[in-house]
Amino acid sequence: MSELVIMIACEAEADARAAKGFAERVLTKEIAWFEDLAIDARPKWRGVTADTMHLRWASIGEAYLEAQLPAVFGFFAGVPERGDATNALKALRLAQHSAANVAVLMRDIDANPDRRIALEEARKEYKRVPLIGRSAPPPVHAVIGLPDRYRESWLLAGFTPGDARESAELQGIHDEIVSVHPTREAHRLNGARGEIRHAKTIWERLSNKDEARAEACWTDTLLEHLHEHGAGCGLSAYLEEIRVRLVPLLTPPSQSL
Repeated sequence: MSELVIMIACEAEADARAAKGFAERVLTKEIAWFEDLAIDARPKWRGVTADTMHLRWASIGEAYLEAQLPAVFGFFAGVPERGDATNALKALRLAQHSAANVAVLMRDIDANPDRRIALEEARKEYKRVPLIGRSAPPPVHAVIGLPDRYRESWLLAGFTPGDARESAELQGIHDEIVSVHPTREAHRLNGARGEIRHAKTIWERLSNKDEARAEACWTDTLLEHLHEHGAGCGLSAYLEEIRVRLVPLLTPPSQSL
């Protein structure tokens, strides 16, 4: 494959950056030569078109209509679909229609466990009935990422204090909530927005509201740490999806690690 194109459907640009960053952490570990690749030689992450960073989850329906693709009726193999499954299937078909090779579906669980089932249902249905026809590009490989409960939960799982302020802040937060470790058990943070037991609130305090701090959570943290601290919040599962579904596309069987 000369160039790998990855279309990502998610809720915000920050989600797209995190999905790409954590994915490249796995690729760097699993593929000996990946880190030496020039930026423009690496997989291209985009939305439906090359000039977009991601496909917004809220815009999937509109983009699907504009593409004039076959209607999705809400029944998969004769069974009514769940929640996000229709939009997920549309995103997969849009990725194929746009000639991407891979589609990453990233969706916060956000206290809605049915989202996990819905995205899995969509992946199965797409495998059963991708776009067909002479003009249809090859089917895409589908990767699922489900932060539980939010993207910030993944950042907390990858967070290690970088200085004295961050160490003190982390200890102070842990002292406030006591029963849940904020970086090892981010999936158990179930407070309302603005409360201390909410992943977004904790991330804002640890990062001092500096979004650039997120990058260190995937570039500087050991992969083993990400798997261990990310087991409950869906990060470890996403890293495994990347290893199993994306790595083989970049490494011929004789070169796979």
